[in-house]
Amino acid sequence: MIYAVNKDSREYRIVKSLSEESDYAASPNWFLLDATPDGWIEWRVGECPLPANATVEVKQKDGSRVVGRSSSLAWNNTCAQGGIVAYRPILDADTKPEPPAWNGEGERPPVGTRCRKGRTEVLILAYADVGSPVGPAIVYQSIDKPSDIDWAVANVFSPIRSAEERSVDAMIAASGLDDESYNRAVCRDLYRAGCRMTGGKQ
Repeated sequence: MIYAVNKDSREYRIVKSLSEESDYAASPNWFLLDATPDGWIEWRVGECPLPANATVEVKQKDGSRVVGRSSSLAWNNTCAQGGIVAYRPILDADTKPEPPAWNGEGERPPVGTRCRKGRTEVLILAYADVGSPVGPAIVYQSIDKPSDIDWAVANVFSPIRSAEERSVDAMIAASGLDDESYNRAVCRDLYRAGCRMTGGKQ
């Protein structure tokens, strides 16, 4: 799941398609923030990342969860028990997390996940036996055009790489660093601090 965050107002919006992701990435007023499939964003220590009095759910070091107003929470707390380790904006009562993206493992994308068919982002709806000689057909729905529902065989689908993964790859390629776990962790931290690189350009 990906959020678009306004740099000035700190407004959060859920990015629902590749076209929306591209639009936000090209805007100087917004940046993209990766989250878990159910909307959680990792947190360390720093200034409150949300608008004043926004409703938010947080996870704390002791495993507890708290729902409250952003301005009432201790975002800089580093104590062993009470520090915040993750947060999830509560945007409105009807907001539902986007389905998780398929990571490419397995012979076919699982039902209920997002992936790509060519350049189109799709949601996997079901498997169906249509007499295909290469296995069950996979029924999918276009994310950009929900009325477009069709089927195809498994080998035409590919996983979606997150904005963070693409930017980290670009940082490593542009810097000439070895593709090692330490360098990836450093580049990931830079990305989460606001550094953006696409195609080797910042």
